[in-house]
Amino acid sequence: MSKVCDGFVEFGALLRGGFNLSDVTFICLIKGLCTKGRPMEATQLLKKMIAFGCRLNVVTFATLIHGLCQTGHTIVALQLHEQMVNGNGKVGDICKPNVVCYNSIIDGLCKDGFTNKAKELFS
Repeated sequence: MSKVCDGFVEFGALLRGGFNLSDVTFICLIKGLCTKGRPMEATQLLKKMIAFGCRLNVVTFATLIHGLCQTGHTIVALQLHEQMVNGNGKVGDICKPNVVCYNSIIDGLCKDGFTNKAKELFS
């Protein structure tokens, strides 16, 4: 419903109620933050997911990468993609990117004028 603030109110209520939070809860908030033009806050929320013991999956990454690219943060999305592929411990285990991840990054790189990097990623 595009009411991110209300989502965080409910998030707090779930925490206070002692409910276990799933990745779906976090993904909804990440998508909402990106939709509202707050992708860097969404990136911080990704780190909190790890602290809450949620496993990061391709949907989580694809949602954040798409949001970052849509708001002009393609380089940050590319760094997240590299962390995703390498599983260097900052964002969790290795997770194979899907077509949404690649499409979002390639589109963002082309829009930002980095066509050579987009071609490199494509191949």
